[in-house]
Amino acid sequence: MANNRSSKWTFIAYPESAPKDWLVILKSYHIPMAVSPLHDKDLNPTGEEKKPHWHVLLEFPTLKSFDQVKEITSLVNGTIPQVVHSPVGMVRYFIHKDNPEKHQYSFEDITVYNGFDISKYDSYTDSEIDQIISDITKFIDDNQITEYSDLIAFTRGIENDLYEWYKIIRKNTIFFCAYINSRRNQLKEWKKQAAQMK
Repeated sequence: MANNRSSKWTFIAYPESAPKDWLVILKSYHIPMAVSPLHDKDLNPTGEEKKPHWHVLLEFPTLKSFDQVKEITSLVNGTIPQVVHSPVGMVRYFIHKDNPEKHQYSFEDITVYNGFDISKYDSYTDSEIDQIISDITKFIDDNQITEYSDLIAFTRGIENDLYEWYKIIRKNTIFFCAYINSRRNQLKEWKKQAAQMK
């Protein structure tokens, strides 16, 4: 462990043992970092509650050794730091995104400090994106949306329950514009045919 060098490390902090100003201490090092929501609903395999804790991801600008990182995490009584091999996987674990059997925490409750760019790690698998796109197209059909601007109006705003959709829609604008345009043209054709039948 002592020979490991990495720019990304993680450790766990416990409310019962961390100093009250533990975040202030960490922030004073100006290391970009992300902190999970307080995991206060986790259970052991036997069903007993785990001690409440936070997962912390540190993202150094250069490679750091175990000893260098341990020197910092010891100041907040953190657990032994571990190298992070997949920051995306770590952030997903912050909210148990890939562990449906565990309590699901909210991505919006992850806190970031010192310029940590959480958007790099807010990702979906291909199958998750496919399912979300399918859900959005069904929403378009069910609500008879014929304008892209209406879809954006429905989903925009960070407090909106559909904000996760908004982020997917922004990244797939061409697809959704084409789908909505096709629906609009199809509806016009149906109306034209219905009028001719009268």
